[in-house]
Amino acid sequence: MTIHLVKNEVLVGTRPLNLSLTHYRILLYLAQNAGRVVTGEALKDMLIRFRPKLGPRSVHQHVSRMRARLHEADPNHRWIETIWGSGYMFVDRET
Repeated sequence: MTIHLVKNEVLVGTRPLNLSLTHYRILLYLAQNAGRVVTGEALKDMLIRFRPKLGPRSVHQHVSRMRARLHEADPNHRWIETIWGSGYMFVDRET
């Protein structure tokens, strides 16, 4: 996976991944904190600046949808893991 900051673009291999701006921001935040657990609350705090009316399950729903897109792009990779009771972690692992 390649994240182009200037273009706000994500490539999986050579294919561009069509993500909403919210999903792009979540992915970027997780990638910038790769290997560290990021709580759902931290993601919500980051997103609230751009989307002030986030519901209580919004972060979980956005992460779920983004994972589905990533899986469609490359079913043999896992980039985001749920750390139960804690949050999410960006990893780059083949399944």
